Amino acid sequence: MENNNSGMKLKDDIDLNGIIKNICSSEVFIDGLIRCITKSDVFTKAISEAISDSIAKYESRIAQLEKAVKELQFKCNDVEQYGRRCNIRIQGIKEENDENTNKIVIDIAQALGVNIDERDIYTSHRLGRKGNYIRPIIVRFVRFEVRQRVITKRGKLKVIDRYKNIFVNDDLTKHNYDVYKYARDKLNKRSVSVRNGNVY
Repeated sequence: MENNNSGMKLKDDIDLNGIIKNICSSEVFIDGLIRCITKSDVFTKAISEAISDSIAKYESRIAQLEKAVKELQFKCNDVEQYGRRCNIRIQGIKEENDENTNKIVIDIAQALGVNIDERDIYTSHRLGRKGNYIRPIIVRFVRFEVRQRVITKRGKLKVIDRYKNIFVNDDLTKHNYDVYKYARDKLNKRSVSVRNGNVY
């Protein structure tokens, strides 16, 4: 009798397992289960927290990378500006055919009381393409000391009739020039100055 009961129980278990398997594999059951899960506050909260944590990690990493990029950009700008430390830009000199920019530089320096010759100039030339504007002259001196002598006396140009509309300035990087221009637009122009490529 016990064997019969055991056989019936085993058969019932097999039938039950089959029913459960059929139910669980039913598309209707699966769809219903998915709807129940996705509508569950617990599920929604868990997914939301997981996504928020993931986004926070990426945002933190992005912020770190942006900071590193900015620091690298500042360092590159400093290196570039340092490479221009022997340079000046002269603006306002009317351009002529077959002009000698080295001679123009020497004449301006002598007018300022700074005695230099060709050996003090590494190179000089007009900047940019010819157009309907006066192109500036960029000058690179052989030594920083020579450049400083010219820069420190440039204010005298205002009282020399021939050069009163001529300006001698630092050769700034694009970044430093943008900072200088922004500062002059927003602040008192007289309070903004440039020394050795740095804006104050």
